[in-house]
Amino acid sequence: MNIKGILFDFDGTLTVPGAINFLEIKASLGCPPEVPILEFIESLDNNEQQKAYSLLDRHEDRAARISFPAQDAEVVVRELKKKTYL
Repeated sequence: MNIKGILFDFDGTLTVPGAINFLEIKASLGCPPEVPILEFIESLDNNEQQKAYSLLDRHEDRAARISFPAQDAEVVVRELKKKTYL
């Protein structure tokens, strides 16, 4: 088997949960609490989608800067890197 890539969820998989504040993101986007963020963004027109994705990127960048690795996440990533040539 030739693995070409591995995708991980950000909050709670590779990092300790809580760095990303979904309620804050929804409020800043004007997204109703019961609607998933990406579904909300996709419902917008193209111009508004671009603005919303840019805002989402800023929230995610901030969360990445303040996050901490989950227990053993670094070990797992190192092992995967050895085996998959990432």
